[in-house]
Amino acid sequence: YNSLGIEDKEIYEKSKIALEFYEGALIALDELKLQGFKVNVNIHDTEGSGEIVKRILELPEMQTVDLIIGPVYNKPLMAASEYCKRNKTYIVSPLSPKTSFVTDNPYYLNMSSTLDTHCDYLYDHILSKNYADAYVIHQDKKNEMNIAKKFLSKHPVNTSFESSFTKFNDFLYIKKEYPNIKERLVEYKENVFIVCSNNEFFVNDILSKLYAYKNNYDIVIYGMPNWYKFENIDPEYFEELDISFTNNYFQNRNNPDAQFFEITYYNKMNKPSTQYANIGFDVITYFGKLLMEYPDDDFEYAINNVNKTGTFMGFNLKPIYSDSTGNINLYENKYLHLLNYDDYILQKAE
Repeated sequence: YNSLGIEDKEIYEKSKIALEFYEGALIALDELKLQGFKVNVNIHDTEGSGEIVKRILELPEMQTVDLIIGPVYNKPLMAASEYCKRNKTYIVSPLSPKTSFVTDNPYYLNMSSTLDTHCDYLYDHILSKNYADAYVIHQDKKNEMNIAKKFLSKHPVNTSFESSFTKFNDFLYIKKEYPNIKERLVEYKENVFIVCSNNEFFVNDILSKLYAYKNNYDIVIYGMPNWYKFENIDPEYFEELDISFTNNYFQNRNNPDAQFFEITYYNKMNKPSTQYANIGFDVITYFGKLLMEYPDDDFEYAINNVNKTGTFMGFNLKPIYSDSTGNINLYENKYLHLLNYDDYILQKAE
C-alpha cells in the first residue's frame, strides 16, 4: 500500500483513489479560504491500517478537531468510528457505503448511500410512475435475492387485494432452464423490469434478450448503482433501451460550475479531473460551508436541517435509527440522482 507522500511510477488503485480525493479537497479548501473560511487542516496517511488510525487519533492535535473526514476504506473507518463515538466528534465517511460496523453513533456521517437507500428510491419512483406491474429479475444467488426482497417484501406477491399500487412480481432467472422473457411481455403497456444484479455478464444477457423485443414492446428497465462501471456491454443497449439507475454522483459537463472546476483542477494538477477528485471537492465544500455558517453547537442543527446541492453531488443527511435500541445509528446522505444514457452520454433522467 503506497504512502500518500511517496512518488511512484505505479500507484496502487486504492492509493490513487485517496490521492484524487485529496487533490479535489485541496482545491475546495483554497476556494473556501477565499470566502473567509479560517481552518487548520491536518493530513494523515492511514496506510489502510486500523492500528495506524488509532495512533493518529492519539496525537495531541486530534483532541480539539471539529470534524474528521475519512479514512476512505472500511477497516480504518471502523477504528475511527469508535473513537468519534466515544469522543463525540463528527466523522465523514466520504466514499464507502458500508455501515454494518457502525452502531449507535450519531456522529457518523455517511456520504455514499447504502443499497437499501438506492432500492427505496427506485421503489418510490416506480410507484410514482403508476405502472401496473413490474418484474423483479434476479438469479438464485444470495446477494441478488436480498436485493429482490427489498422490492418484493414491500408489496405482497400475487395478492388478490385490488389497489392502485404497482404489483411487483418475482422473476427467478435460471439460465439453464431457458426462461422465456417474451412470455412476460405485453403489448400496449409499459413492461417494467428491475434487474437486481451487479454481475455484468448476467446483466448483458438480460439486456440482450430485451433488446430483441424493443421494437414491438414498450420496455422500461431499472438497474443497480454500479451499472455505470460496466465496460463490456454493448452501448446500443443503454442507448436504445429505456434504462435508468441511481447514483450519488453525477458529472454534468454542461454545468458551468463543473466546467470551472475541471479547468481549475487541470491547471493545478496538469491532468483531467476524476470522479474521486470531484467528490473530494464537493464533500469538503459542503462541510467547510457548514462549519463556516454553523459553528460550534449549531453544527448539529446544520447536519439535521441544511440540505445543499453541490457541483457533482447533493447532500441530504437523514438519521438512520437502530431497530434494536431506537437510537440514531448514523446519518446517511439520501440525495440520489436518477441517471440514464442519451446520445451515449450519461444524463439525469427526466
